[in-house]
Amino acid sequence: MYVNFDDKDYVFKGDGVKATATKNTTTNVDLKVTEDFIYVNGAEFIQANSVMGDYVECQVVDIDNVLGYGANTVLTQYITKWYLDPSTSRFCLESPYAGGVPNGCYMRVKYHSVGTTNDVDICINYFFHKGEA
Repeated sequence: MYVNFDDKDYVFKGDGVKATATKNTTTNVDLKVTEDFIYVNGAEFIQANSVMGDYVECQVVDIDNVLGYGANTVLTQYITKWYLDPSTSRFCLESPYAGGVPNGCYMRVKYHSVGTTNDVDICINYFFHKGEA
């Protein structure tokens, strides 16, 4: 993937998070956005021990009530259900356009594990871009 670090309107600001999703349950994997004017257009997922039927939901959540709508308000859910392919350890989800994420809010992946034997290790690398007002 080619990234233009010298774009006059945006600067690439990739960031990631690692977690363990507990087997046979739903685990939230959160990453806090700590800058103004951050946009996201996708992520790379890396997982180990997923099984057929595991899936993710993707949201932007105001956990800390920074916008005043109440703690844990889901601002948007941009993926309702995306099944994982257990035959591969990585995949990318990308959109041709980016969405803004308010400073102080969180990118949340809800990992739904249906396996009963192993917990799932998951890393998520976000394609963040810093723009201007």
